[in-house]
Amino acid sequence: MSFFWPETKFARENSIADQLEHVFSEVKEIKEALKDPACNVLDIDTEIMDLHHSLETFLRVLQRYESPEYLQHLKQVVINKNRERGYYQIEGVIDGKAQ
Repeated sequence: MSFFWPETKFARENSIADQLEHVFSEVKEIKEALKDPACNVLDIDTEIMDLHHSLETFLRVLQRYESPEYLQHLKQVVINKNRERGYYQIEGVIDGKAQ
């Protein structure tokens, strides 16, 4: 599996539970930022990117406990599920490619 972010030390140190707790803390930060009147769009978007990074680190931890093949399997399961739901049916696009 290819990753978007550089690997953090937490990908090698954290347990699955530890990293999941960190993911939840990032969600909490987003919720708090949304309630803060002084918070701007850049702040919110930055917190969302932090969440993305934390989720990716979770996947790296999971891969460490399982295998790269397991992550590929999970990815395919989600793609299949979302394809069945019609999420990829976009006018002018077939299988992610513009027509």
